[in-house]
Amino acid sequence: MPSLNHIMSQREAHHRVFDSFNIEMKETPTGVQWAVYGFGTYGKGSVLEGQTKKVFLEYFDEEFAAKIAYPGADVGFRSANNTYSHLPDEEDPVPGGMYPDDIDDGI
Repeated sequence: MPSLNHIMSQREAHHRVFDSFNIEMKETPTGVQWAVYGFGTYGKGSVLEGQTKKVFLEYFDEEFAAKIAYPGADVGFRSANNTYSHLPDEEDPVPGGMYPDDIDDGI
């Protein structure tokens, strides 16, 4: 089990990395738990560059414990609302995309 100092330093790092936090109720095999997610922005070079990044951070058994660990976090579901339409799919080879321009499908 991690030490309290380790847990606290991890949470301090989360507050430096993420812009905001969200607490969501989750049904798990062991019962209800409260998941904390950090929100930020995908960086340069990512296929999702500039879009919202949602990262699971940790579970809590009680909502109040999550609120104490992440003061100011919103409570309730929050989607990253990312779009993927800018990415090619397998049926849509594009110049400079994920398939060579001279793709040979063997037909």
